[in-house]
Amino acid sequence: MKKTLTFLALVVFVAFSCSFLVKVVQAGVISVGTYSTTGLPRDFFNQGANVRIIADSTDMPITINVTDPDGMVVHTETYYGYVYDKILSGLTEKLGKYTVEASSPWDEEQENYARTYFNTVPISVGGEATPIDKVAVKPELEIPWIWLTTTILAVSISVAYIKYRKKQ
Repeated sequence: MKKTLTFLALVVFVAFSCSFLVKVVQAGVISVGTYSTTGLPRDFFNQGANVRIIADSTDMPITINVTDPDGMVVHTETYYGYVYDKILSGLTEKLGKYTVEASSPWDEEQENYARTYFNTVPISVGGEATPIDKVAVKPELEIPWIWLTTTILAVSISVAYIKYRKKQ
């Protein structure tokens, strides 16, 4: 019974580990971000300002689509390299939330893409206007809950093993 319990714990550990590794290796990684022309990350821009978009991919070309607040695609481009880094003008003509999506033209099922958003704000007088994103004020992270379930699983297997050893 001792060997069976140890083998079962090993199988569960290997199954969780392998499924995570297979998923990471199976799909390439694409990331995208919006930056000021100096390279600082930004998620808001003054109306009419230039936007620097940086996207990178581990193993495939990148297609960039920028959608304005009305849902119209204002810029699309496919880049056959692994790092897309361009300063674009003429994107921030309307006020509101823009969507930047990076995907791969090779990924027919659209399983691998990255999306980010930026807002266009009116030009302020006497300073710089900074919109407040209420979602970012109090984010709810899922990572601690994953860590907690893993810890509970490990503790419960350990307790079951100790109880079993005491019975023998």
